[in-house]
Amino acid sequence: MKRSKAAEGPKKLSATFEARACQFSAAGKIDKAEVTYSEWIETTCGSAQARARYAYASFLVHQKEYPRAKEMVEQSIELDRNCFNSQILLASIFEHEENFAKSIETYTYAHTFLSEQATAQSLGTLLCDRGNLWFALGDITKSIADYKEGLKLYPKLYMAQWDLAVMLRDNGDFHEAQAHFDVSMQSNHITKDQGRTYVEFLVTPAFQHEYDEMCQVAKFPCHALCGAVTVDLMFLNWAKLSPGLRNYTRHSCTCAFNNVISKYRVHAERYRSAISEETKLLAVVTEKIVDFLMGDPITFLS
Repeated sequence: MKRSKAAEGPKKLSATFEARACQFSAAGKIDKAEVTYSEWIETTCGSAQARARYAYASFLVHQKEYPRAKEMVEQSIELDRNCFNSQILLASIFEHEENFAKSIETYTYAHTFLSEQATAQSLGTLLCDRGNLWFALGDITKSIADYKEGLKLYPKLYMAQWDLAVMLRDNGDFHEAQAHFDVSMQSNHITKDQGRTYVEFLVTPAFQHEYDEMCQVAKFPCHALCGAVTVDLMFLNWAKLSPGLRNYTRHSCTCAFNNVISKYRVHAERYRSAISEETKLLAVVTEKIVDFLMGDPITFLS
C-alpha cells in the first residue's frame, strides 16, 4: 500500500526541523538551535510533538540545562508515555539529580513495558545503568544481577565489565571476577591504576593452590605459552589462563621460565621502541606482567 503524501508531509517537516537544529548545534549556534526546536514544537501535535520535545530535551541535556530538559521530557511523556527513549532520558536526569529511587523506577518501567522498542545494546546499557544505581543504594545483590544480565546483552561495555569484576572480587567470587576483569582489559581506556589493580588481582593469595592436580599432570603444555610471548601475549593468551595455571607457570615450570627470560631479553627493547608515548600505559602494564611471569611479584608490586 502506498503511503499518502499527506502522511509523509509531517515526517519530512520534522526531519527538516531536526536537521536544521542539529546543524545549528554543531556550529555552536545555540540560540538558533533553540529557536528551531521551539518552531518544530509549535508546528506539531500529538506523538509528533512528543518526538520534538524529546529531541529538544536531549539537546538541553547536552547543554547541561537539566531542569529545563526535565520539564521538556516530562511534557513529551505526557503526550506519549510509551516511548522508550523518553523514559530513558528522564531516568538519566533523575540519576543526575541523585534521585536514585525514581531513576530506578523509570528505568524499570522502560525495561518492563517498552523493551520491544530497544536494541540489545540499549537494553544492556539500561540494565548496567540500573545496576550502578542499585550499587549506590547499597543493594549489591541486585546490582550484580543487573550487571550480569546487561553484559550478556552488550558485552562491549568494558567499564561495566570492570565494575562488575570489582563487585564480584569484593564479594569473594574470584573466578567470575577474573572473567570480567579479563574482558574489561580489552578496552583502550584502562587507566594506570586499573592496570595495577588487574596485575595485583592475578597474584592474589586466593588463587595460589587452585588447579594443582591439573597442573602437575601437565594438562597445559609449557611450549604453548613460551611460543606465545609476543607483544600481544599479555592481554590475549595470558588472560586465558586459569589463576592456578598462571601460578604454576610462574613458579614451577622451568621450561617456560627460561624461555620467557630469553624471549623477554630479545623483545624488551623492541617493546620499548615500538610503543609510542601515547600508549605508555600498555608498555608499563605489559612489562609488569612479564616480570611476574618470570619471578616473584613482590619485587614489582611494592
